[in-house]
Amino acid sequence: MNEKILLDASAYIAYISKEPGFEKVEKVINCACINMVTYTEIISFYARKGLSLDLLKQLCSYVEILKIDEEVSFKAGYMIKESKEYGLSMGDRFCLATSQKEKCKVYTADKVWLNLKDKLGIDIISIR
Repeated sequence: MNEKILLDASAYIAYISKEPGFEKVEKVINCACINMVTYTEIISFYARKGLSLDLLKQLCSYVEILKIDEEVSFKAGYMIKESKEYGLSMGDRFCLATSQKEKCKVYTADKVWLNLKDKLGIDIISIR
């Protein structure tokens, strides 16, 4: 059985757009997932580029979409203390909190996340 891999919006967008690092995501896409906040970030990114509603709905069809619960919301909110100096967005913190809850690796293009790897106890993989 494949391990679950969580993707940050930056990693998923790199995969879809064939940006640098997409190959690393391509290798794990069959066992990848995103959370609802990341899903919204991806939709917003491509909506600003003018993609049609039908295309937007298809964009995340490659991965499982995880719902956000109270535990993840609390962890993401509280994570501001550990991540403030790195300027992480709420979406970033939701992704990291989801990774903690699901006990899975998270792939990102945001190298600043690597500073939190030990502090948060998360296996963070940089795609670039």
